[in-house]
Amino acid sequence: MQRAWYVGVAAVAIILAAVALGTAETVITVGGSVLEGEIEFGIPGIISVTSSTDDIFTVQRTNLKAIRFPAKEGEDFTVETFDGNILIGTIGGIPEVIGLRTLAGDVQSVKLTSIQEIRFEQPAAPPPTAPTATPSQPTIVAPAPSGTVETLAAGVREAYGQGRWAFTFGLDTGLHLGVSTRNGFGYPTTSLGANLLGLGVVWRTYFVPPPWRIEETALEIATENPTLALDDLVATTADTMRPGSSFYLELGTRWLILPEIGIGWLFRLGDLIYFDAGASIDIALGPWVSLGFLFIF
Repeated sequence: MQRAWYVGVAAVAIILAAVALGTAETVITVGGSVLEGEIEFGIPGIISVTSSTDDIFTVQRTNLKAIRFPAKEGEDFTVETFDGNILIGTIGGIPEVIGLRTLAGDVQSVKLTSIQEIRFEQPAAPPPTAPTATPSQPTIVAPAPSGTVETLAAGVREAYGQGRWAFTFGLDTGLHLGVSTRNGFGYPTTSLGANLLGLGVVWRTYFVPPPWRIEETALEIATENPTLALDDLVATTADTMRPGSSFYLELGTRWLILPEIGIGWLFRLGDLIYFDAGASIDIALGPWVSLGFLFIF
């Protein structure tokens, strides 16, 4: 009888702990262990999913239903949302370790490499209110709370920082061939390649809007348009801040061993094609000109 009493008290304690946590999130490990509780750190308010076609989707944590981790490194994640979407790709914004407060009250650190799946509980919907008879009035859209606006702007900054590789080919006097990096808005940020006519290597860094300026612009747009969703805010900010041209600094070699330095402007003609106008000089004071078209795709 006394043992049964202890078991009953323990069960009640676990139930009270679950109620106190308010949410019941489930972490299933690769070894088959099932951990329940509340994730205290490791899952940000907004995560990004990059698909195999380099499309970037952002999902708010309150809309996360489940995250399924790949069985092997390099494979895709699967993200399921409460509004019925399933996203497959790589995930950004999640650290290597998450913290889970269990029903017993202790916090366990769980490495992402040991997780098979995370299941989230859908936030409780607010109770319905009884309709009341009121005079007809025009609908007024209230501005979004500052905390929500700042969260959206931070999400835009995070999307802007998601970079990817791109192939680079130049039909110009330098006949450039190599690779480039592009940020989340598609702007080229750096290039590394070969100057086939000059028999050397070329490295460039392009001066694009800094992340803080992107976030500042997104904050202004979100404040003026409080009904914009995150995806729409990302698209609007990208259209607003897309530069028509970018200044670049170039370092490289000429004739394999002669160091050179140069500057130039990259004029955007489309999503993949640019007009390149630059000049450089090597250590032997030989001037060189880069003039033509650059394809980054």
